[in-house]
Amino acid sequence: MVDRKYKITDGRSIERNILTATNTSTVQVAGYDGCTLHSLARNYTLPPELYTIWEAYPWHFGEPFCIFRALLIEMTTYASVLTITSFTIERYIAICHPIRGQRASRESRAIKCVFTIWIVSVLCALPYPIHTRVFTDSFVCNIPFRWQHRMGFFFQVSTFVFFIFPMAIITVMYLLIGMRLRSSALASALLPQAQQNKIAASRARRAVLKML
Repeated sequence: MVDRKYKITDGRSIERNILTATNTSTVQVAGYDGCTLHSLARNYTLPPELYTIWEAYPWHFGEPFCIFRALLIEMTTYASVLTITSFTIERYIAICHPIRGQRASRESRAIKCVFTIWIVSVLCALPYPIHTRVFTDSFVCNIPFRWQHRMGFFFQVSTFVFFIFPMAIITVMYLLIGMRLRSSALASALLPQAQQNKIAASRARRAVLKML
């Protein structure tokens, strides 16, 4: 009886820790989207990314803002991908390794992860603002022709690192989570009444998944 109470309390502690880390990640992603959609509007009613679709040239915002736009768009994109990937790993640990999740899912750890993601995103996005200029003849904000071959290689690398590889990790993690929940549900249906603690653990995993 004491052991069961300990497990219930421990599960609630895990939920509180994971909820704090989840809130931190959610606020971070919302901040990225807000920066991308609203903070660049300036005197226009649309963000520059949408404004350039309507009027690609001439570029009305000046070269400094052209360079800053290249940095901000790439940085927020990379940061969003890394945040979603880390968020998926947190889910995997919480469902498949709940004891380890109690030690790992701390607010301080989530904040450190946020700062690490920001630093990595800024460093990886630097080649884009460095190689982005306003064309003097057409006033288009883009990568000059003399740098396009170099940036084409970097674009391929960033596509793999920030799209294909994270997508593979997210897919594998969710498959493992689904297999774990399915096996727990099938096992609980065959367990005798004496092993109610394992059934409660399975229900706790499903509750944590719903919370996440």
